[in-house]
Amino acid sequence: MANRSRFKMLEMTQTEPKTVTELSKVTNLAYNKCADYVSMLEKEGLIEKKRLGRETMVKSTVDLSKLKIRSR
Repeated sequence: MANRSRFKMLEMTQTEPKTVTELSKVTNLAYNKCADYVSMLEKEGLIEKKRLGRETMVKSTVDLSKLKIRSR
């Protein structure tokens, strides 16, 4: 994945759902941009969204722990 912010969102939502607000704060993105990224990831089947009141909860559908990602 070429975008670090989107990859970070996948990492953060591996173990437990996070709100879009939480994701936007950690990734240092505007709420609207973060929500756009979440929608992109949902269209690709990488995350699931669930509405709880005023907040949207985001959970990853991929298991990154099984991938062999190495830094150089």
